Amino acid sequence: MLSAQIIDPTRVVTYPMSKRIDAIGLDVQSAEDNGLIYFPSLPPHLRSRFWYDPSSTNWNFRGQFVDAIGIEEPKGYLLLNVISPRDEASLLGISHDPAFTLAMAGLQAKASNAMTVLPNQAFDSLALTAGAAQGTGFVTFVENNSTNLNQPSDPVALHLLRVDWPLYRGEVKAVPSDNPFDDKLTLRHTGDFAGQANLYAFTWVLLRRYERVPLRRAADGNESSCARFRLDHLRQ
Repeated sequence: MLSAQIIDPTRVVTYPMSKRIDAIGLDVQSAEDNGLIYFPSLPPHLRSRFWYDPSSTNWNFRGQFVDAIGIEEPKGYLLLNVISPRDEASLLGISHDPAFTLAMAGLQAKASNAMTVLPNQAFDSLALTAGAAQGTGFVTFVENNSTNLNQPSDPVALHLLRVDWPLYRGEVKAVPSDNPFDDKLTLRHTGDFAGQANLYAFTWVLLRRYERVPLRRAADGNESSCARFRLDHLRQ
């Protein structure tokens, strides 16, 4: 029964396109930075993580560790190198050219799941996730025991973790735009969900007032001082 796995959350995923970008029609604005082409109209959490490389004709998508202060995540959180169905819909709005659509299908197929790291496999970064846990239990893993990635002098350490209830609560973080005049804002949960957040249903409970008041439930079990919203309507 799977309870945790080691993943590479930031490795760049690439996929080539049969045409060069100047041979397809773009439906959105593009911007060049250090020889790479980005798309400022994408949601803020995608703009710097998705680009086209003219030198290789490859489309690229990467994960990112976001340095942020919080209660549940005091160090930060991860934007995995996984393209969700919602992200794919945003990317497909860049162009309706069949060559681009085909390239996006290939890129999404390569970035549809979190990248599991096998023993002695090279990696960009490492993270331990219980987002795809199928039950509770103990996890044992060894640090610095690779036969080809470590030096003989690296200290080997054994770690024992427990995956158990309660469920991870996490926090909601705002991913702002790099443009101060932009009207777009992305709201993200700090949980990685092993890259499969679309398999979960979220409900937000928001106070109607700014005062900090106790959450009171009416006789029917509903929150009397709060408004309830589906996350799908507020994610972007």
